[in-house]
Amino acid sequence: MADNSVWVVLEFDEDLNILESTLELVSELFSVMQKAKGKLVALSIENTKKEEISKILGEYGIDEIIYLVKECGGSAYQIACCISEIAKQEHPTAIFAADTVWGHEMAAWVAVKLGVPLFSACVEIDFDATGRVLVFRPLYNGLVDQKIIAEGKVLVATCMPEQFNVKKARWPKVPVTKEFFKSSPLEQEKVRIVRKIKADPKTIDIEDADILVVGGGGMGSFDNFKLIHSVADLLGGSVAGTRVARDKGWIGLDRQIGQTGKKVSPKLLISCGVSGAMQHTIGLKDTKKLVAINIDKNAPIFKLADLAIVGDAPTILKDLISKVEAIKTSQKAQ
Repeated sequence: MADNSVWVVLEFDEDLNILESTLELVSELFSVMQKAKGKLVALSIENTKKEEISKILGEYGIDEIIYLVKECGGSAYQIACCISEIAKQEHPTAIFAADTVWGHEMAAWVAVKLGVPLFSACVEIDFDATGRVLVFRPLYNGLVDQKIIAEGKVLVATCMPEQFNVKKARWPKVPVTKEFFKSSPLEQEKVRIVRKIKADPKTIDIEDADILVVGGGGMGSFDNFKLIHSVADLLGGSVAGTRVARDKGWIGLDRQIGQTGKKVSPKLLISCGVSGAMQHTIGLKDTKKLVAINIDKNAPIFKLADLAIVGDAPTILKDLISKVEAIKTSQKAQ
């Protein structure tokens, strides 16, 4: 029998901070679990900062934290083996993770070990009147929403990042903490990671880019548009553009943002010489921070911008490049 608890597997960055995509998921689970009588449990693969993790998760409504000790290993497969072993003992209603590369792999192995399906790329979570977990995910390019109900066996699902807001609980909690030691030796790895190669910002899909430098018709010429590439190189970002930039041959269709292009959700987007027509801005509405440069103080793009700079985009970019290069030169000298 399930114990009417919902689990969320935490994921950390290289500095051992909980990923924002995980906090989004925790926030949403706490919010929707107000409809159900059960506990929200976090499983942490990081156990060297317990007090800090406990304090943070208590602010987001976590009732209990299970720390997986080092004997559980560190790979997605090994962690999945540990989680499935705990799940067979405690019978949670559902197990969630963010739909990142690591989260998807780990959740897939959990599902295999428990003999249940994996429902990936979910975009909504809910509970019905009887306390059953519901998840929704789009199919056929969003034309149909599939509803999945947790009934009988544990539901294993991953949720897409940037679908939910990060929001702390009104009243912080003090989570109960436990440690889990694997009862049997670690299973041999199915896959061995030889090395990791960071994606090249010049070739990465703009839908996956964290930093985007976007050029529009206001750049004036192909030579000026080269400044977009220079700024992107300096910031470790990717280049994109508007329909006008594509029509002029400055970018390809795969780099176009908008209704007839792609939708993006970078952490930072620098918009240069872009007026901000609705056909374009519909593709960047999920941007976290938007810096807009345009010579027209009444440009519609400024209504969306977190920082608006009125001026000639090519001139401002040349000044930006000069200052950034000077800073880098100074840092190297030190």
